[in-house]
Amino acid sequence: MNYSSVKTKIPALVFVHLGKNPAPTLVEMAKISRLYFPEADCYLVTDRASDWFEFPGKVLEYSKINRSTKFKDFSRRHPELEGISGGYWLYTTERIFCLSDLVKYLEPTQPVIHLESDVYSTIDLELFESYLSHLDIGTWVPRYSATRGIGSTIYSTSVSRLAQDLKALEDLISSNRRIDNDMDLLGAALNLGLLKELPTLMRDFENLRPESIVLFDALAVGQYIFGQDPLHTGGIRTSGYRNPDSEFDFDNCKFLVDFSKHPLGRVAAKCGGRKFEIATLHLHSKVTPSPIKQDTTYWEKAINAANQGVKTYSEIHYVDVIHMQPISLLNRIRRARKVGYKMHAQRVIRYRVSKFWCLILKVSRRGTAE
Repeated sequence: MNYSSVKTKIPALVFVHLGKNPAPTLVEMAKISRLYFPEADCYLVTDRASDWFEFPGKVLEYSKINRSTKFKDFSRRHPELEGISGGYWLYTTERIFCLSDLVKYLEPTQPVIHLESDVYSTIDLELFESYLSHLDIGTWVPRYSATRGIGSTIYSTSVSRLAQDLKALEDLISSNRRIDNDMDLLGAALNLGLLKELPTLMRDFENLRPESIVLFDALAVGQYIFGQDPLHTGGIRTSGYRNPDSEFDFDNCKFLVDFSKHPLGRVAAKCGGRKFEIATLHLHSKVTPSPIKQDTTYWEKAINAANQGVKTYSEIHYVDVIHMQPISLLNRIRRARKVGYKMHAQRVIRYRVSKFWCLILKVSRRGTAE
């Protein structure tokens, strides 16, 4: 089929950002997604359209007035989510439901690829036609763990199907009052069969044809090559992190820069004589690298360090302007009551201990440099 002649069959690339918190990687990652997939229109759904004049696509205005009755009920049940970190924890869930607004702008049959603002997407027309367009009808997300999913990449075979599946998610979040975040929601939906699972592990392709070998990074691969978000590491980007919730086989694979499938390059992993193309790489550390072809040396240096098990550290200290915002006593009590006072105390202690060790690491590195 000639997809260029059937506009509604080419997927829309969609980003979402809500609230006043910064998203420093969004514009750059959107630009990169368009470099790889110039045939696709690119959209940003946001409640602050005037903040995003640099976005390389169409900006779609969203308002929380448009929240469904069920999401309004969810927000009222969890008032602390909007009061912590500038609403960060509420918006991470709401951004999924924002996608229902796309029915106003896109044809019902048009596929949708939603990307988080820190995802380096190498999805192109060839990958879409050879893999994504052949997936069963439904909405697909990566699995983070046995009980959690992640919205780093969300693919739906059509806008109409996406709207249908979002209604099912609304029903789920309303009926299960223990769910108060997007990852638990997506995980429950995967386990119930409401959503379908994008491949994240090499073992997902044990019995499939070689041309189908493509992975969508939930989080672990990006964390291993480039590190965690600096908010977890005392403001210093540290590579080589192995996410304990991931079953990715780091010990038996080697990463490489591969130009065989796209001239801009793609990260791939070789394992057991097979090569796995990584379609989306979740850059949790919030780095904004240039396209692989434009700065191959940078990418190869990061990948070689990962392959050799060598940790690298940033020279810049990054300030967490989102999660360092003060939390009111009332919201602290609400959160502690919800997760359990004992669990809350353990989390606080772990956080403070990790900050202490990060400080020691920073001081020791500074002393070694001198």
